[in-house]
Amino acid sequence: MNPLHLVKRALFSIGNASVSSTDQQWIANTLNDHELALWQQFTNPDKRHSVMVARRFIAEVPNASRKHLAGVMLHDIGKIKSNLSTLMRVIATLVGPRGQRFTTYHNHEKVGVQLLREINSEAETISILDGSCETGIYKAFLRADNI
Repeated sequence: MNPLHLVKRALFSIGNASVSSTDQQWIANTLNDHELALWQQFTNPDKRHSVMVARRFIAEVPNASRKHLAGVMLHDIGKIKSNLSTLMRVIATLVGPRGQRFTTYHNHEKVGVQLLREINSEAETISILDGSCETGIYKAFLRADNI
């Protein structure tokens, strides 16, 4: 991963500000009840990142399906299972997948896919996390996620 991206992501993660009530409502209107329950487990920095990436994605793909948008909003959901602070995530990124929590963090896409399967999310939603969606949608997501 690009080192500049990592620095920007770490700086973006500083602070514990919540997402706006408008953004919370947008998320609630997009995700189904089970997906929303997962999204609410994000830390505030992860919630802010989720909203930012989703806003960038929808600006680029205004006719995106609800299912794809849900996948974008939940693309980092597997990180909740690592239970790492921002500092520990930086360390995990630098040292690699050592130990269970760091390994879980590095495998967050696969963990997220499993979490979404457990709640019966739709295939299109999961396709954002596993990269199996159509190429144009996936490339738009990757651009949106690149801070």
